[in-house]
Amino acid sequence: MWNARIRLLSMHPHDEGVPELQTVAPLTKPEIEKARLLYFLNNQIISPEEKAIGLGDMDGKRMTAVLKTAAAAYNL
Repeated sequence: MWNARIRLLSMHPHDEGVPELQTVAPLTKPEIEKARLLYFLNNQIISPEEKAIGLGDMDGKRMTAVLKTAAAAYNL
């Protein structure tokens, strides 16, 4: 559900992103939240890697490195 909402926000931040936010935080100001949302998406979520492989995906090399690190950390 989290990825689906982030995808929705990233595709339509002006049309659907802020109204979605207002369903849980009705006192937000749309003009401020649109700017904050775009900053968040462009600087925190949408990275070059995300653009290349997709939101929430991880390439095989990175996954292998993560698994090796975790195995070493927990002596597995």
